[in-house]
Amino acid sequence: MKTFLWYELFFFLMNKILYCEDMPVYAEMRCTILKELLPAFELILTDSAEQGIEQIAQSIPDVKFVITDGQLLGPMKGWDLAEKLRTVGYTGPIIYHGDSRVPADKQGLFTELFFKGLATYSDLKEEFSDLFRRYKIP
Repeated sequence: MKTFLWYELFFFLMNKILYCEDMPVYAEMRCTILKELLPAFELILTDSAEQGIEQIAQSIPDVKFVITDGQLLGPMKGWDLAEKLRTVGYTGPIIYHGDSRVPADKQGLFTELFFKGLATYSDLKEEFSDLFRRYKIP
């Protein structure tokens, strides 16, 4: 059993990724990849923007990265989530990763847009690795 040092625990508690995806088939594979690539991060998975906001409301400064689909469960879309996070002061990366067309007036809320499409596990893992390298996420 690995023994955690206090600073490792502190680092873990201070680094979160919010991932909003309503389709379990997409969420499962992507969560596996995210956990592999960033094991020191707490992954918060929700299927609605409302849940995402609720889950991180008390710890927005700890959220280092947000990835969202466009179509989510509930009335809010992924771009509504991005808009709400920007409104409350979140300045970190918000990545759109979905199938839907993002309205032109909402595209500026995202740091980057990329579309799902069909991809293999290794292709997705490489895509996420590149993404985290660009944003200097360890």
